[in-house]
Amino acid sequence: MRRLLKPLKFVLFALLLLFSHYLVLYLLPAPWKFFNIFNLFFVFYIMGWEKGGIIWLSALVYFFLELYALTPFGFFLLPGVISVMAIYILYMNIFTNRSWHTALILTGLSAIFNKAIFVMLLALSDFSALRGRAVWATLLSALGWEIILTASLTAGLVFVLSVKTSRFAGERLKLNL
Repeated sequence: MRRLLKPLKFVLFALLLLFSHYLVLYLLPAPWKFFNIFNLFFVFYIMGWEKGGIIWLSALVYFFLELYALTPFGFFLLPGVISVMAIYILYMNIFTNRSWHTALILTGLSAIFNKAIFVMLLALSDFSALRGRAVWATLLSALGWEIILTASLTAGLVFVLSVKTSRFAGERLKLNL
């Protein structure tokens, strides 16, 4: 029974994360709808628990997101999983502390990786929506708002939790030589 509950909790949590993303996207006003709940959660989880299972969770979440997307299959899945994998590797090997600075940098890099790979996929597929200037301005504006809002909220949450809990407090120094 326990072997059945763990994957079920995993899938239900992925669906809850997707539902919260849609709540933010459709219920909040214009600048706040660019807040990326996925980046917040993935950076938060990587910094707090340091487990590689987050990559599988991100694959499941982005797969569910892909089921309702209007773009061709893989345009959210591939950039999302690669960006989570990249920030996981960066956090485990380069960034060596649990500070709000690290959360700010990781969230910004995650958004940049995600949008850069997404735009490359759009350009490679010759997607017709990329032909106008307004589309590029909208993409860059959305990326700017996403970085500002998501990174500042993630950094603020990590700062508050570092004061309140022991999981985010202190330095994490590991030398893998």
